[in-house]
Amino acid sequence: MLKYIRFKAPYLPSKISETIIGTRSGGSIVSIYAILKHYGIYKLRKIYEKCYNVASYFRDKVLRTGKFKVYGPLETPIVCFKPLTASTNKLLSKLKARGWIIYKCSLVNGLRIVFMPHVTMSVIRKLLDDLIYAVEY
Repeated sequence: MLKYIRFKAPYLPSKISETIIGTRSGGSIVSIYAILKHYGIYKLRKIYEKCYNVASYFRDKVLRTGKFKVYGPLETPIVCFKPLTASTNKLLSKLKARGWIIYKCSLVNGLRIVFMPHVTMSVIRKLLDDLIYAVEY
């Protein structure tokens, strides 16, 4: 199998590289290939649609509160948003105290949520409740 990932690397002592995770990473290619082989394109599409629908639900609910600015249209199941009346760091601290670990969206000094297959509507409803509580109090 190494012959398929081997390439010349004159900057290395061995003069070749046999890696899928290096400066010319093939890791992402191998990953998507493995996922496609495992699930098939139809199942993968269904998984993506579920993630996208949960993200869309979350984005719509956050917008309707009037307490957040949401950035960009929903093109992928990733939502970046920022509280209008509270600091992002304080909001993150309050959410952490309630058991949530949310990542920053440094581009807008806000929050970023990537909606993956394990993120369910019931989890999102609980997050929305805690998010609104944290921004109001």
